[in-house]
Amino acid sequence: MMRNTSLGLFMGLVTSAALAQPITLGISPLRAELKAQPGAETSQPVRISNSGEEPVQIRATISDWTLTPSGETQFVKPGATSWACAQWLKINPAEFTVEPGGSQLVRYTMKVPGAAAPGGYHCAILFDTVPPPKEKISGQTGVVNLIRMVTTLYTALGDPPIVAKIKRLEIEPQAREKKKSGYDVVTEFGNDGTTHYRVNGDLEIHDADGRLVKKFEYKSFPVLPGVPRVEVFRLDEPLPAGQYLVRAVVDVGLKERLAAETRVTVAGS
Repeated sequence: MMRNTSLGLFMGLVTSAALAQPITLGISPLRAELKAQPGAETSQPVRISNSGEEPVQIRATISDWTLTPSGETQFVKPGATSWACAQWLKINPAEFTVEPGGSQLVRYTMKVPGAAAPGGYHCAILFDTVPPPKEKISGQTGVVNLIRMVTTLYTALGDPPIVAKIKRLEIEPQAREKKKSGYDVVTEFGNDGTTHYRVNGDLEIHDADGRLVKKFEYKSFPVLPGVPRVEVFRLDEPLPAGQYLVRAVVDVGLKERLAAETRVTVAGS
């Protein structure tokens, strides 16, 4: 079983030389959720589309990845992480050209080893545009649009339980620019399980009388097994001195929502 996200676009720029026309590419799905068993094999497509006016050459590669505590993606060599699945993948074709107004299906085949332990695994397929030939850009100035698009794969073997926790919830005073002061509202999520979970929900700050002072939204991000995730919201408005209740309520894929709250005393700003 697989759940796909809608068509998306991921673009990057590198200063170099000029192309005649801008590159506009799309990828679908951006993320796929797979269910499998040890020894099973599945094959699924990824579609790359080109709505620009020039043909684009693309090279596809396979990578494992992890996240930093702040949520930045780090691509690593296949097999470099505990819950890696890049070594289970093969892709076809690995290099191709997408004509203007056209699209290309790239099929990935995942073969799960028979000895793979139950749990949640993750890997990715990277699609990088290939720089144009030197003779095409000779004598031109400007930028070349070098684009990387990514399809992220999550594979659950068996039915691994979600083990989610909110390890830290606090308000930290922070110095801002121009000698102003403010606060960082910090939530640290932990994952002691063997599969990822996603965080969706809200964080609210209430004053001593129960009035809502500020509300923030956790916008659907993953927490990987064994990798803490720290979400920081900036609060730049002054807080009058007094007591405040900070409450986080999130959906992590369980029947009941995960909640945590803490009371803080603010000296004023």
